[in-house]
Amino acid sequence: MITSPYLELFYSHHQFQGLSNNCGPFCAATAMNILKQKQIMGADLGRTMERIKWKNKLPVIRRIKNWATFPWGIQDILQEEKIPARWMLFQNTKKLLQMLPQENILIVLIGSYFPAWAHYKILGAFDPNCGFGFIDSAFRDGELHWDTAMYFKKYWGYYGNQVICVFPSETSTC
Repeated sequence: MITSPYLELFYSHHQFQGLSNNCGPFCAATAMNILKQKQIMGADLGRTMERIKWKNKLPVIRRIKNWATFPWGIQDILQEEKIPARWMLFQNTKKLLQMLPQENILIVLIGSYFPAWAHYKILGAFDPNCGFGFIDSAFRDGELHWDTAMYFKKYWGYYGNQVICVFPSETSTC
């Protein structure tokens, strides 16, 4: 089994999002709390991300209230806290498995078009027999929840195999 070096911290910093559509802010809050030893609540971060941010006279829309969080919004809110993050498209599972045991926190976006849904969750482990294990804010407990490799590849692919790679320092890379 391949695990994230942060797996134990994921368990202890897990937050349940309830019935909200705040999975992105909850994943970002988990990363912030682990890397900066903060106590940020995912719901509070979601409200912060709903505000339009201005950058070089242009609006940056990170999140649509009570609905959707954009991946660049997660990257931006992390970078605002001086946490290096990189949003990447068109990745593959081989690359994910290479990054998983490194000093990175990997937030993936899965979903479907019909019916339309999307969900962010944090990759915590991979097991050849079980598939991909996630810390998922949609679940009350902070345990790993497993997607078979086939399920994960299918639903990760719908949104362009996106991953937000969060690293603890400027010297780390994805």
